[in-house]
Amino acid sequence: MSLAVVLVFYCVLVVLASIVGGLFPTLLRLSHRQMEIAISMVAGFMLGVALLHLLPDAMEELGDFHTPMYWVLLGLLVMFFLERMFHHHHHPPEALVMADKKQAAPGEAAAHDHAHVGHDHDHGHDHDHGHGHAPPPVMASWVGAFVGLSIHSLAAGMALSAAAYADAAESPLVWPGLAVFLMIVLHHPFDAMAITTLMSAGGWSKRSRHIVNVIYALVVPLGALAFVLGLEHVADRHTMIGAALAFSVGTFLCISLSDLLPELQFHSHDRLKLSAALLVGLALAWSISLLHDVGHEHDHEAHEHEAPAQVHEHDAENG
Repeated sequence: MSLAVVLVFYCVLVVLASIVGGLFPTLLRLSHRQMEIAISMVAGFMLGVALLHLLPDAMEELGDFHTPMYWVLLGLLVMFFLERMFHHHHHPPEALVMADKKQAAPGEAAAHDHAHVGHDHDHGHDHDHGHGHAPPPVMASWVGAFVGLSIHSLAAGMALSAAAYADAAESPLVWPGLAVFLMIVLHHPFDAMAITTLMSAGGWSKRSRHIVNVIYALVVPLGALAFVLGLEHVADRHTMIGAALAFSVGTFLCISLSDLLPELQFHSHDRLKLSAALLVGLALAWSISLLHDVGHEHDHEAHEHEAPAQVHEHDAENG
């Protein structure tokens, strides 16, 4: 199967998963605990893929250990400042938590006030300092989420193409870009759900939510296509692939840690379940990375056996 067909197949599945994620609040309702367990597993998988798979590939493509780290730092800072500007990383979405509060009994609602809403935490002390800041309007909230997550999705699409090109040249035993594809297809529905839930809280119609949901679903394929087209116009493809992979490592580190670190402060009651979910995600990433490494070694051995055979044939012709 050609690399182009694989990428098209990945993109179609990502679009479908994203659309389903945007429809998820109307199809099925997860509890806050179930949501956090799922997010911990996906964040662990993302963390493992970034460090065990993408970073080594980036170092191999760029040919040294120092240059990739600059790209990693750049990716982390870009995602950090996007979060600071747009407050786009809502897990679980603000509207979903507020809806749970409205349905809960008064005592339960008060006990649930620890829930992190869009990762705006009070950390056990008052951050208002008497300023009396009002919460941001829902309109600004969903637009910020859409803009910030769309930029992240563009980077994710580029990472998908970069990983596919890097894997295609290394491992014949694993579909190229499989680890990054799984990471995107697992995480993207949560982001789409955040956008449509915030739109719903703002009173937007189903038609408007569906249109925005479909547009957002197409952003990852757009990023993947942009990378492929850009790669055709550069002389040093290895540098571009390595830089894209390392940059993606930084963005994925920022996203996964922004999901995981708040658990230390706000979910001590579920620490065993959340820790187990994290380890499951890491184990899945490690298993895919291990399979990739086995395929890489197998490919190198095949080349080593092939080279002496060609030498013998050349000697026989000369003799």
